[in-house]
Amino acid sequence: MVEKDPMQAAMTVQALLTGLPLVPVTAALQEAALTLQKVEVELLAVSDGKRVVGSISVWDLALTACAAGYDPGTTPVLNVMSCQPVLFRVDMTAAESLQLMRRKGLSAVLAYDCKDRYEGVLCLRRLLDLLDPIAPDGPEPEYVRRVRGEPL
Repeated sequence: MVEKDPMQAAMTVQALLTGLPLVPVTAALQEAALTLQKVEVELLAVSDGKRVVGSISVWDLALTACAAGYDPGTTPVLNVMSCQPVLFRVDMTAAESLQLMRRKGLSAVLAYDCKDRYEGVLCLRRLLDLLDPIAPDGPEPEYVRRVRGEPL
């Protein structure tokens, strides 16, 4: 778990990255789904053995593959992966990364360093953990109880 500090919104996302295995383009959809489940993220990088060539997400598996009726045990990841995944640089701040994910409507993105090397995956869940101190901990503030019409 990332240590929480309100000033961390300006930090770079390097500390938030989840280093993950690359899934080969020839892997079956079921293998990709099991890997996603095991590492508990929403997105994996797909490799042709030399470089990252795309990504596969829970969304790709659930909607694209299932809707098309693909056999998860035999259909390769190549058939449903995103060939132009959204990328971000690891030197971006957490706030910039959050803005990128919000604009693109994504819950995870692939991270690259300044030399275009794959570094891992950044998940919205990790960014939200970072920003959690903004929300008060402990008992609900008085204004919340007033809005609900509860006695003070």
